[in-house]
Amino acid sequence: AGLWTAMGDAFTGPELEGLRPPEPKEEEGAPRRGRRPYLPLLPGALAAPFASPSSIFMLAVSSPLMVGAHIAVVAAGFLGLLLAAPLYGYLCGFLFDVALRAAEDPKQHPRVKGLLWSEESRLSFVGYFFRWLGASFAALLPLLLILPSYETAPSFLWGAAVAVAAILGVAWYPMTLLQAAHGTGLSPFNYPQGFRIARKLGADYGACAGFFLVTTGAVAGLQVAVSSWAATFDGGPMAARFLMGWVAYASILMQMRAVGLLCWARDDAR
Repeated sequence: AGLWTAMGDAFTGPELEGLRPPEPKEEEGAPRRGRRPYLPLLPGALAAPFASPSSIFMLAVSSPLMVGAHIAVVAAGFLGLLLAAPLYGYLCGFLFDVALRAAEDPKQHPRVKGLLWSEESRLSFVGYFFRWLGASFAALLPLLLILPSYETAPSFLWGAAVAVAAILGVAWYPMTLLQAAHGTGLSPFNYPQGFRIARKLGADYGACAGFFLVTTGAVAGLQVAVSSWAATFDGGPMAARFLMGWVAYASILMQMRAVGLLCWARDDAR
């Protein structure tokens, strides 16, 4: 705007004809237009696995890719991990794209073509796997520290501590994913910043954490049911692995959509 004013003072001829003055920018910190409360948006995250053709395609290939990556790691160790990283990175790149596009506009959905062929993602989409690892470790760190003690000396108190750590870890998972989406794989370990953001978000973060708890609990319950079913016939364990791969990826698509919608609804979520 200042440059436009200076040009208007300097030129008196037809130099500025056909040029429009710059549109006024929104004040920093002002809510963006079209913003809605978060809670009414949250149920829409349940449709994330089927929100676009790209989402349906990624859901279809997710389980075979995850099973293949797991077999590669088990069979080849570190070399298998190098082979598995691009597969996991491809899946995680789409998950983070779901969150980032929802944070810009709830009507936007990621495209597989953009993930594969953009100049940036050709080299960097594997890095999303490490962002996801960082978010997972940061959220579940208390559980990972407590679990070995329970396995060596199981008791009711240790079992209760493991259950509490698991619940708190799942409830904190939206924050670590949010930090990873807008930062790096190490950003989720900035716990003071995470607590400040969660305190500002208040009930909206509580709603997102509740969504994570419900969807994660549903997947865990289905895992138990599918495992019991798979034990009744030959080839059941492999069928169960494929089925739970699809279920798990679908639930994470919903969760990442919920995180993105939280960023769209609240400017202070970043």
